[in-house]
Amino acid sequence: MEGIDGGGAASLVPPGRATRGTAIAAALATFWVSAALGFVAARRWKRAVFWELTDWAWIGVGIAGALSGHPRLMWAGFFACIAWRIPAAVDAYRVVSRAADPMGWGTLVCVWCGLALFAFVMARGVIRPFFLEAFQIPATSMYPTLLVGDHIFVDKRRRVPQRGDVIVFQYPIEPSTAYIKRVIGLPGDIIEISAGALVVNGAPVSRARFQEDCGKGADGFTAYEESIPCVLWHETLDGRTYEIGTDTDLGERRDFFRSVVPENAVFVLGDNRDNSSDSRVWGAVPLQNIKGVARLVWWSRAPAAGSQSSPGVRWDRVNALVR
Repeated sequence: MEGIDGGGAASLVPPGRATRGTAIAAALATFWVSAALGFVAARRWKRAVFWELTDWAWIGVGIAGALSGHPRLMWAGFFACIAWRIPAAVDAYRVVSRAADPMGWGTLVCVWCGLALFAFVMARGVIRPFFLEAFQIPATSMYPTLLVGDHIFVDKRRRVPQRGDVIVFQYPIEPSTAYIKRVIGLPGDIIEISAGALVVNGAPVSRARFQEDCGKGADGFTAYEESIPCVLWHETLDGRTYEIGTDTDLGERRDFFRSVVPENAVFVLGDNRDNSSDSRVWGAVPLQNIKGVARLVWWSRAPAAGSQSSPGVRWDRVNALVR
């Protein structure tokens, strides 16, 4: 009769069977890294494909919500993706703990690198250049529509904008720099600004004042924060109404003599009309320079200094559509 070796706990685990620690690691990797990773560890390929595809499907819902200007759908998709990882991790733990021949850690690391590379390629090579890209607003040229510290999503699908669209584009003078302005004129349009009034194709663009923030100082002159307009207007172009700001009732009279927008280009202005470097200064924007159309503010945080509000998260601006 052969004796039993009681000196090693390893003899109590069937050869090749995953330990509890391996199963826990696979579950955590499934939640934090990829919904498929734990099932790859157990060589359950169909299960891995199912969880990975549904994971990306929820991400797709979030992207569709951002592109269509439906912030609730966007957040629903992204939060559903996170929640979906919980049952995936539980299932991965169960499957890996029962696996008779799980993969070794070296193979799993290679698989993880492959999945990470795939996610990187999808994000940087497909989603960002063709569908959706995030930008942060660093200056006040689009006040009051966009504030310093706003984080926006830009729809990359439409490169031919309409009048009134807020677009992100490569600065014509320095293409490596991204600018954001509002489209006022399309190819062939005649643009003119006279005494602060915008005229497109001979027709004055309607606007109505709705707010004047800046008070008068002791000397009787208007006192205002640098680069922040005092007078706010509702401007309506092609049936689209949006907000702009000027320093005075008529603006600072930054007149622009009548000019025709070149072919394959658009004329853009900042909504902060008296504090914006735009087509009045450096000309029209070639269509090929346009990155996309701004859709919504997905996050907003006022910087510690030089902002239009007290520092901290601006919850009232989160999910705001860019009009």
